Amino acid sequence: MSSKNRSIYLLLTTSIGLASITIGNTLTTTIAYPTNLLIQEKAVELPNNNLHPEELLLLAQQSTFSVDAKTPYYVKDNSGNWREARLIGWGYSSRTGEEYTVKYVDGGTTEQGVTVNRIKTLEQAQSAGIATNVYDVSTQQGIDQMVNAHNLWRKEVGVDGLSWSTELATSAQAWADKLAFDNQAKHSSTSNGENLFWGGGTYSPKQVVDDWGSEKQWYDYSNNSCSAPPRQSCGHYTQVVWRNTTQVGCGVAKSSDQVYWVCQYSPAGNVGDQSPY
Repeated sequence: MSSKNRSIYLLLTTSIGLASITIGNTLTTTIAYPTNLLIQEKAVELPNNNLHPEELLLLAQQSTFSVDAKTPYYVKDNSGNWREARLIGWGYSSRTGEEYTVKYVDGGTTEQGVTVNRIKTLEQAQSAGIATNVYDVSTQQGIDQMVNAHNLWRKEVGVDGLSWSTELATSAQAWADKLAFDNQAKHSSTSNGENLFWGGGTYSPKQVVDDWGSEKQWYDYSNNSCSAPPRQSCGHYTQVVWRNTTQVGCGVAKSSDQVYWVCQYSPAGNVGDQSPY
């Protein structure tokens, strides 16, 4: 079949839904979609020479923003509030133009049909004074967010808050740099307490600490036990809330494809069979 008589039906099945697009005949194009969401792709030749105008319109479009489920954006929700989000899907409508599917960082809810005018890049949001999160601890704002995130979890169980230690932060940063260089997550030999976090996205201090804090769901204070599933634990959470710990210091470093966070604690938690609080 010649290219001028060929029409391709491309079926994309993703983890967030089903999208089907008809493209083809004499046009050559690439349609971008988040490959990390792709589960199945099927191309079928159809006996159709003519393209609907909407199909031609779709082929001419490119997404304005990166749809990688990792890059931070700020999105105005339906209540008019700007919230940090990730873009996880993209489409085009002749009526409204580009439409994105977004996942809000706070709460993890998703929204479809978000138009370009409701989205700001991180740089735009920072310039407009909208962005509240930072993504490292190189500034006092980042340090404050890290300490406050720890102390919110500690307040829940009635233990005193932590203060920032420059000495611990220096040690934690050195180990984060080592992890990024090796591109491998492992604990150091420090006598300090230590929590690690790594992933392929961009993370604020609060997101990191809240990931550790989420282990609370598996911790049973009544008998000081943990029912975490395989490859999970309660130890990050118990270190965050350990009653005798008074100081924390953290660092973060990036490899080619991962971000490594390290927090170190003094005095160290998770001592023997003691209860954390």
